[in-house]
Amino acid sequence: PGGEVRRKARALQWICIFEFITYSVFLGFLVPRLLGSESLWVSGGLRVTSVVHGFAVMTFMAMVLMLTPHVGWKWWWSVLMILLGPIGAVLVFERIRRDGLALAHEKP
Repeated sequence: PGGEVRRKARALQWICIFEFITYSVFLGFLVPRLLGSESLWVSGGLRVTSVVHGFAVMTFMAMVLMLTPHVGWKWWWSVLMILLGPIGAVLVFERIRRDGLALAHEKP
């Protein structure tokens, strides 16, 4: 079970990076739109990136919630990371990188 959880945690780190990048690109199209740009480039880019970012967010949420009981994270922390969005993704990435995984079944 430990190897499977570590594999999923490594995949979650990649999802965290992808979620942050898709949010940045989405924001890059959203700001001009909010400033009044009606260009087809901005409109089309906003539509495409919103869908891609939506899938990234859903994947991030599912993976965080799936790993929480196995790695010993508190539920409130996991929910907060989901609510923080791209900042939460960076924090999850950093926590896995810095602390590694203290698997719940390996704790003393």
